[in-house]
Amino acid sequence: MIFPENIHRKTVVTRPLIRALLAGCTIAGGALATPALAQRSAAPPTPSAPPSVGQAGTDPGKQERGASPPPGTAPTASGLAGAGYSLVPASPGDMGAYKLVPDGAGGYRLVPAAPRDAHTYRVIVTPAVGIPAASGGASSAPAQAFYVGGQTSLIVQHVFPFHSPYQGAQSFLSRNETEATNTGTIYVGDRLGPRLEAYVDPEYSKGHGLSTGYGLGGFTNGDVVRTPTLDQNLYLARYFLRYVVPLGRGNEDVPQGETQLAGPRPTRRVAVWGGKMAVSDIFDVNRYANSTRTQFLNWGLINCAAYDYAADTRGYTQGVAAEYVLPDFAIRAGVFQMPKIANYIQLSSDYKNNNGQQVELEAHPRFLVTKAGPGIVRLLGYHNKAHMGDYRASLALAQKNGTPPDITATEIVGNSKYGAVLSFEQPLSDGGNTGLFGRLGYNDGRTEDFAYTECDRTGSLGAQVSGARLTRRPDDVLGVALEQNDLSSAHKDYLAAGGYGFLLGDGRLHYGSERLLETYYSYQLSRHGAATTASVTADYQFIHNPGYNQDRGAVSVPSLRVHLEF
Repeated sequence: MIFPENIHRKTVVTRPLIRALLAGCTIAGGALATPALAQRSAAPPTPSAPPSVGQAGTDPGKQERGASPPPGTAPTASGLAGAGYSLVPASPGDMGAYKLVPDGAGGYRLVPAAPRDAHTYRVIVTPAVGIPAASGGASSAPAQAFYVGGQTSLIVQHVFPFHSPYQGAQSFLSRNETEATNTGTIYVGDRLGPRLEAYVDPEYSKGHGLSTGYGLGGFTNGDVVRTPTLDQNLYLARYFLRYVVPLGRGNEDVPQGETQLAGPRPTRRVAVWGGKMAVSDIFDVNRYANSTRTQFLNWGLINCAAYDYAADTRGYTQGVAAEYVLPDFAIRAGVFQMPKIANYIQLSSDYKNNNGQQVELEAHPRFLVTKAGPGIVRLLGYHNKAHMGDYRASLALAQKNGTPPDITATEIVGNSKYGAVLSFEQPLSDGGNTGLFGRLGYNDGRTEDFAYTECDRTGSLGAQVSGARLTRRPDDVLGVALEQNDLSSAHKDYLAAGGYGFLLGDGRLHYGSERLLETYYSYQLSRHGAATTASVTADYQFIHNPGYNQDRGAVSVPSLRVHLEF
């Protein structure tokens, strides 16, 4: 077989690739012919004016089933699953260009073009499979068939001694302390079919947080595993399937992500997830405050602190979710397993009495649209059922027995907690790299906080600024945010009486809202668009009333983060 001279330079010609090409190509008289180019058309183009490739209205899925392409549309190979090649317009004088000519039977074939020929094409070989386009839709991006990527992050934090007249078994400790965490993840994605994708993510998490992760509602490092004795070797963080059903016209090109294969995606779709994942992969997302490895470090900024979503102590769970998406609106819902007890690695198999349910509405209001993109508003409601204790019941039992309150003494199977989150993100400029974000969160505060952190009311407001506006480094990022966390009256009284939650416990409490400021600057070490990216981030957090206690603090925590993606 003779390959075109100007195949994409990054293509590695392997035996599987050769087999894929041979399955779809024939050579006749030195010309490259494909099944897609051999199909009949109701209005065949003339050699002097071939139609444009990728014209709207093409349905590659129909081409694969042997139907004729619409009149005036050039057939392409990009819709053939497993074909691994496509046609793109060539520039005048391109070496190795081809042109379409009638084959005498109502179809077409490709023949080498002369240097002065117009309307010529190049054959591009790509490691991709086709996705049937939504009706009337077209996309310029090939569908990525498989990828392996990864990340590793090192976060080093220090705390200085602060005012602390007393402390308990679960206090944020006043001392000179330096701790580090290191995480590493391998992301594997495989397109099993035109609509079905599979993802598997092995991961490790090592190190410890300041004060072993105790003593704050908004803890300083989102990568901290809050059980120090937990095995830190490799584990499977995610393994799930996603099935996408196109509903209407149009596609959008999406880049490769941690849990996203690159390629065209229907702008109107239904998607269904099933398996092991993080609830925050789908719910309460925010482009400016969602990752402790690249953005803010604090728990209360990467997600809503009052959203006690289902998770084991590493932050993952099992369940199902679905979303219905339109260009300016979406609704999603999911049900996931809760842990057996608070902050526990094992999930409960009693699904009826131990589950976390959430529904989220997303809107893109027209009055929030800027040149950098649309503003997004999300409203989320959730309801948890688990083996949870009750703060008031624990106080009453402690008063009766003359002992400090113990939340575990009042745990009941199927106890419930409900809450809500309102959030927004607003791009302002620099292609969306400069923008604002905020969250408001509430839960009833009657039963114990169980999975994320100890917080019943929260509000945060922040901004991200592109380095293009500060240092003429457009890939750098500056972030700054304010956060306030609060407890319900029952939760306050429980801690003031000497009770302990799964994270908090100073032994007593002079209540005050926990307030914090966080700011960071992320310096990109790699060039824009590089396959491997690296960044170094300097971060500072100031915390007033740590653990909701006016008798202690304030706290200063400087941090250094090194992050690598490949």
